Amino acid sequence: MKGKNEVIEYYSSISKSYERIRLGSIQGKMISDLQINWFVKNLENANPLCLEVGCGSGRITRVIVRKAKYLTAIDGSIKMIKVNKNSMKPNQLKSRIEYVLCDASHLPFRSECFGSVLGARTFWHIPGYIEALTEALRVVKTSNSVLFDFPCLWGPFSLYSKCFRIKHEVLTEFINRETIKLIFRKSKCIVIGSNTSWILFFAPDKILKRKIMRRLISQFEKLGYGWLKDLLFSYYLIKVIK
Repeated sequence: MKGKNEVIEYYSSISKSYERIRLGSIQGKMISDLQINWFVKNLENANPLCLEVGCGSGRITRVIVRKAKYLTAIDGSIKMIKVNKNSMKPNQLKSRIEYVLCDASHLPFRSECFGSVLGARTFWHIPGYIEALTEALRVVKTSNSVLFDFPCLWGPFSLYSKCFRIKHEVLTEFINRETIKLIFRKSKCIVIGSNTSWILFFAPDKILKRKIMRRLISQFEKLGYGWLKDLLFSYYLIKVIK
């Protein structure tokens, strides 16, 4: 297992090329768009203050800052924060964002001070992620939500990693529904969705170049399958209401 410092060093090393690496393919862009749309849809309206955990290069930041009145964006990598800040245009949006370099497992904020907390592709790269998720719940106001994603233990991403013994470049944790419910057992409500089906996960760009295929896959992603979601989709999309 890679330690916290190794994770930070890894993301610092790819800070300037992160979006090219992750979003350079049609597949990567589709997965990102599905994720962003879910976060925006589930972010409470008229939130005076929102916290983004693991803001990275700004992929999510640039979207949610237009919906939240004020945004606090944190990351463990100062290089990622600099890339994020430089990507923020127009300039008036910068006045609505405060950047903080800190550890997600030890947030420097008082309890119940944020209207919403979200973390995209974040918590599953944190050693001892339960502590970080607990901190996220601590700082959100009662009756408000924590939004995050997490790779499904039995989904295509996990099974592919196990079957082919993939050595990920950075710490990558997987989770199941029971663990999610256990972590947030004292919460008011837990809503668990999914995205990135096995079709999208394995689809090569040469197929995704066809508009009809992108439409079909997008429709497939919207369908519900009950417990089968754990097998058909790579990521959980989790909304916890405190």
